[in-house]
Amino acid sequence: MKTELRAAEKKDFSGMIDFLEPFEFRAITLMSHVCAGGKPVFPSGGGSVQSCMLLRQEQLAGILLLTSTGILFHCLSDTLNRDEARHAVQAWINRARIKCVLGAGSDTLWLEGFLPRAPFRAVDYQLMTMEAMPSPAACAVPDSLRSNPSLRFARATVEDAERLLPLQEGYEKEEVIPPGDPFDRAVCLRNLQKSLDAQIINYYEESGTPIAKAGTNARGLHWDQLGGVFTDPRWRGRGLARSLVARTAAEQIDLGRKTALFVKTGNVPAIRAYTAAGFSPSIPFRISYL
Repeated sequence: MKTELRAAEKKDFSGMIDFLEPFEFRAITLMSHVCAGGKPVFPSGGGSVQSCMLLRQEQLAGILLLTSTGILFHCLSDTLNRDEARHAVQAWINRARIKCVLGAGSDTLWLEGFLPRAPFRAVDYQLMTMEAMPSPAACAVPDSLRSNPSLRFARATVEDAERLLPLQEGYEKEEVIPPGDPFDRAVCLRNLQKSLDAQIINYYEESGTPIAKAGTNARGLHWDQLGGVFTDPRWRGRGLARSLVARTAAEQIDLGRKTALFVKTGNVPAIRAYTAAGFSPSIPFRISYL
């Protein structure tokens, strides 16, 4: 079976979207790079996409999207003949400058085999999805805090960046930055401001101080990906994360959209919270860092 790997062209775009739609739940960030405002938009040069490659056999069987920052997102068909595709994929990866591979677990592992060196860090996750409206109980303020008049739920704006920064800093140090790597507060603030401008972020505050947050980190065609979930350690174990992710998901589902998130396989408290919020386990997910 002949395999072709070539750069996507505008004439291919409709077929690309048709290919991605059934798999969007596991490739939301990839889809977000070919969408704007919930509508498909072909990625133009000079933007966040360095290259978008189409992997064809008898028909379109995969998409490899490399961002300008070196993140490789992928969406591969279950029908892809991987043995036949090896040479073409290897030749392209030899020329690409990849710093990170992110996507469905088995496909990320397959792509790792073509990299010039083994990842210095790889993290395995469980992808979880929600397509139906969560229950009112899942969205509700935790029972132990319901009588607290100082507790308030709010939608964040760019003006809240400084107030939310301690939560974002805690999230990045616990969940994002590899052990031993430095933390840059100024970069963290700039990235948070960008997220607040482009994404939906909700939070709980107590007496005016944010104590928990959750929001979207990628918005595709039909799906939103939730992330950045973090609760101040002093407030953990009370159901704030469960309520936040459920309420954030409910807002999007009410608009006809679906939601997904991925969680580290060993993070039992988070998995328990997301399950209580209404999310169901889907497939393994993996991020590899070079």
